[in-house]
Amino acid sequence: MSSADLLRRIRNDLPMAVAIAALGRQGPPAKQSEGYFRFVCPRCGEMRATVNPRNNLAHCFCCKKNQYQAQQAKKKSPAPPARK
Repeated sequence: MSSADLLRRIRNDLPMAVAIAALGRQGPPAKQSEGYFRFVCPRCGEMRATVNPRNNLAHCFCCKKNQYQAQQAKKKSPAPPARK
């Protein structure tokens, strides 16, 4: 199994609440509220990131970003400088 496959399986099969709890003090503050797992958004710092239990992905309702997409955007290389 390639590392990409392993990471995909971890993302899809391991509940986000379990992954964040395993991080302990190194993870973001989190809580269970109104039937949803919520945690502090690493992008904006608000406790508005909520995990969708159907797909195990998080969305921040403050900065309007999906957490997986935000991480992918950080990995992309910056655009080349504009020509003058």
